[in-house]
Amino acid sequence: MESIIKKIFEEEIIPSVKTGKVYIKEYDPYIKEEVIFTYNIRYDVGVTKDLMMPVLTIHEEEQFYQLLEEYVMEMMNTYPIDETIITKHEYMKKIMATVFNNATYDDFLNPEQYLKKRISFLESGKKWMQEPSVSYFLDHDNLCCETKIEKQGVMLETPYRFSSSIKKNQLEYELPNISFGIQDQTCYIYNIQEGKHHKKAEEIEQIIKTNFKKVPVNEEEYHSYYRNKLRNVTPSFLMTMALFLKYIYNHGIENVQVVPYLPIRYQAKKEAHQVIAKQKAHSKEEELELLQQLEEKQKRIQENITDKFLRLFERLEVMTDMVEITLQPFEYDDMMHIVLHPFTKAYPPMLEELLENRPDITKLL
Repeated sequence: MESIIKKIFEEEIIPSVKTGKVYIKEYDPYIKEEVIFTYNIRYDVGVTKDLMMPVLTIHEEEQFYQLLEEYVMEMMNTYPIDETIITKHEYMKKIMATVFNNATYDDFLNPEQYLKKRISFLESGKKWMQEPSVSYFLDHDNLCCETKIEKQGVMLETPYRFSSSIKKNQLEYELPNISFGIQDQTCYIYNIQEGKHHKKAEEIEQIIKTNFKKVPVNEEEYHSYYRNKLRNVTPSFLMTMALFLKYIYNHGIENVQVVPYLPIRYQAKKEAHQVIAKQKAHSKEEELELLQQLEEKQKRIQENITDKFLRLFERLEVMTDMVEITLQPFEYDDMMHIVLHPFTKAYPPMLEELLENRPDITKLL
């Protein structure tokens, strides 16, 4: 198996990377070839100081391929192959290509440690999946909150996600999902986003918005709140992230690293813009102008997404006593570092009540 994986990686992945695209053949009547990632990296065995683009820098080649084999096998066990859709060969290729979609610049510079991390995500996730769903009761309008760990798609940032919802009678409001992975008692958070078809009961949404309109009463916190744009964070995102941080702390995890930027996913969007520009433009000048407009727009969107993601934790640091940001991205590495503390207080009252995690007694009877 090792020779097959090494052969696919060296003879199919690396040559494709040099052209900027990796294609996977699947048995789909609408998709002849699926582009797994489009990006421009260099493949090096050795050390490089060039940080202008992601550089896959392999330090121990034998160890790299051993870990790559272990990762591919773990992925195939977690996500069994459907041979009516894809061959085993193409599936292994897809797994190897996909893993680097979710690598940071630092991960590319140390792929052996990165693969160890991804393997840990798979192993620890299986244990977390065994955790039963948890239900909490809130006095606010007779609300009930439910949380659970779920497996998600093979191409997403992490194998598992934290999902939660607020319920009232027959109504349900699904909070955003959190993609995370655990390694060595450290939690890595990759993103938070709403599902494509999430349930969004307006009555419950209004209750949440009304409660989160309140701002800090402490004058120093009040000025920080506005000066750092901490008010511009969606209440539902605050609720589910606070719940998740309390959840992992209750399971003995105190260290958190937030991943704000994945260069390959960003590069793929730039490649898509080039395709759009070529399709819509009527001349070379018009193509270049349209491409520039698309890239400027994408840069603004990415900055907004990244800033808003990080502000989520900055606001929770102000709103609760359980979050301490110790390092901002690029102060030490390319992640935000957080230490979690025991929870004793939070505002607004709805968040404090939620974090008290009082069991819903109706679920225990």
